[in-house]
Amino acid sequence: MASLASSNLGERNAEFVLNYLKTEKILIVTKELLDTYPRKVYYFPESGRVLVKKLHRAHNETLFDPERNYKTRLASSKLSGDVEWFI
Repeated sequence: MASLASSNLGERNAEFVLNYLKTEKILIVTKELLDTYPRKVYYFPESGRVLVKKLHRAHNETLFDPERNYKTRLASSKLSGDVEWFI
């Protein structure tokens, strides 16, 4: 974890997201960045609604289980649709 702390990963992620939202002309109503706690973010593109939960006591399995389940669903489903690349 020391290498992550020295790489300014959080700052770089925050900068990327702010630049992306500006490029896409997505209004920022409020922001909460660069704190010591991780967050779980739920985004609902149909409505534009966002829910953020600060994880004061995050257990790794709480974070990893949904990702494992998602990976399993992806592996067993037929992929289709378009991809839009941005730089």
